[in-house]
Amino acid sequence: KKVMRGELSHIEGPGIGYNVGYSSLELFLAPIEPIVDDAWVPIIDLRGHVFNNAQFAGNIGLGARYLGKWIGGVNLFYDARGTKDKCYHQVGAGVELLGKVFDVRINAYLPIGDTQRLSSNEKRLQFALGGINAELGWKDNKVSNMPVYLAVGPYYFQGKNKSAFGVQGR
Repeated sequence: KKVMRGELSHIEGPGIGYNVGYSSLELFLAPIEPIVDDAWVPIIDLRGHVFNNAQFAGNIGLGARYLGKWIGGVNLFYDARGTKDKCYHQVGAGVELLGKVFDVRINAYLPIGDTQRLSSNEKRLQFALGGINAELGWKDNKVSNMPVYLAVGPYYFQGKNKSAFGVQGR
């Protein structure tokens, strides 16, 4: 048996790394029961995105979670994002520790291949950003009989003498 979760969402821009909104379709696959040593669960995370300007992006993630008192996880992603002038690629890696009340996540991103290009119509330099982000999450299933999840954490991205540092919440 597999756990399958699908999600359709829309985010209206701008944000870090995008100037227009985008819609996403996500598919998360994992077996219900551990399949390795009665504790390890493999995961597959597939995501497709279409931006309001008709550009596309996608993510393919593989990982594993260890089921114990806390859930520990590792993941590796391949990401691709098209612009009018170029398709950019990166790999991402992450670790997570998930508890009944608190979660901790840390992710790193590394652009691969040709990471910059002069935009044809704007005469501006486009470039990929590498970086890191972290997150501390809190969940409570007792608020108004509805699950609540809040998370906050810092991020830092850098590329071609530019950088972005801040705090993100969800």
